[in-house]
Amino acid sequence: MPLSGPLSFDEATDFMTSTIKPYNGATIVYNPMPYEMIKTQHTNPQIVMTVDSLPAACRKVDCDFLYADAAPEMTSFSLAANAAGSLLTITGTDFTDRVYRIVHGGIGCTVETKSATSITCNLDEDIPAGSWKPVLTDYFGEVPSGSVSAVTVPLVIVSLTPNSDVNPNGGTLLTIEGSGFFNSLAQASDDFSIMFNGGVPCNIKSISSTQITCAPETFPTENTSYTLTMTINS
Repeated sequence: MPLSGPLSFDEATDFMTSTIKPYNGATIVYNPMPYEMIKTQHTNPQIVMTVDSLPAACRKVDCDFLYADAAPEMTSFSLAANAAGSLLTITGTDFTDRVYRIVHGGIGCTVETKSATSITCNLDEDIPAGSWKPVLTDYFGEVPSGSVSAVTVPLVIVSLTPNSDVNPNGGTLLTIEGSGFFNSLAQASDDFSIMFNGGVPCNIKSISSTQITCAPETFPTENTSYTLTMTINS
């Protein structure tokens, strides 16, 4: 097909597909030019894939990609307290009805209000110790949180009873009071332990967000002071 002047984009596309490929000995002297050797101008974003650092050809010359909806993003959050029922306020952009799940510190949050730029929800349970920021989920996956910083919930032990006359052979039921504990045994992560120095575990019998009961195993020696160490979420 002879050329009589400059080509428009559409004409160039037609020329490439009808003249350059497939190869036809009657219309072109040289072998077909591979698509990966050609660049074309587009107004829409293009999907680009590489395999072993080699670009893949786009069979239809253009591989347009358009967002179906604006992508939401969380930009900040604030929490009144770490206890059940506390109000969590999340701000961001392009929040829509498709945001269907909010979790903070592994705890669900029941939505109270929602707009394009703000969501408020109430915590279903107390938040355990750890560093947390809300996780929002919509129908396309987890909503990006950008540079939002996590907030640390402290682990606090207020008291341990009894703290004397404990049976050295183990089995004494100990009560630990504090905050930042898990709400139940089912909720407890693998990264959770209660140990006395000397490698003596305290086997958990019950747990709530403010109280734990456990029974230590046999202590190595009698009439010796031992220190209890609790670890939750590192």
